[in-house]
Amino acid sequence: MMTVFVAKRLKGSGLSLPQVLPNLAQLLSKWKSTPPLCYAGWPPIQIELTESGIANYMEWLKQINDIGIPKTFSLSSHDYKPQLSLTIGIGKFTNIESLKFPIYSDSANKTLQLDRFIDLITQLCLNFSAYHGYIFDYRVYTLLYLQTILHPSKYDGCFVPYGVWWINFWDSVQVKIVGIEKIRSAPWERLVELSNGSMVLVATESPIDAENNSHLARLDEICQHLHLRELQEQYLLSKLSLDLPF
Repeated sequence: MMTVFVAKRLKGSGLSLPQVLPNLAQLLSKWKSTPPLCYAGWPPIQIELTESGIANYMEWLKQINDIGIPKTFSLSSHDYKPQLSLTIGIGKFTNIESLKFPIYSDSANKTLQLDRFIDLITQLCLNFSAYHGYIFDYRVYTLLYLQTILHPSKYDGCFVPYGVWWINFWDSVQVKIVGIEKIRSAPWERLVELSNGSMVLVATESPIDAENNSHLARLDEICQHLHLRELQEQYLLSKLSLDLPF
């Protein structure tokens, strides 16, 4: 499973998906230097990258799903050989909407220059009205977090982060619950405080390498410093949630 960036928001937060997606797609196209993300779904069809174009496609997609043909909402930069794809998750059983796109952890790649990438993550999360954003790496999850933190189905991820990853966006609610002074004193590589009370937190200078013990030790040290598991236990769900971190 590849490494992906994930951002999550509550349904009804900020602008509607048709309103916000054209801007998000443009941010990603510019970052990756790709053509506009105007091919939707699979098999791909070209749509107008406008509010009305996306709204019309989403209405068609809903009708298709309602008659039992499962199709995911995605935007890509090309019909069959996309350089970048953006997937939107619209959960039927939760009040969470998610945004996801793949990350290739070649640190020499100009698209992963840290300052530039931090700015992209910040802009995506703010425009999406996300409460949480992070780089999900399945190998890190299995090697570290299955022992360190609770499974994400057991607690409310709107309040407590799913873990500590290479780059993390926490909104003002998560920052307040974890504790701003505790966050500031953790051994982050970089910490960016935003004017709306949210934070962008970077654990290591380069992308996390699951085979690098010092990287895993840094993540674990930050989790322990923040008492992340104890916080998760304070926000346990009364019943199983279908909202997973990836």
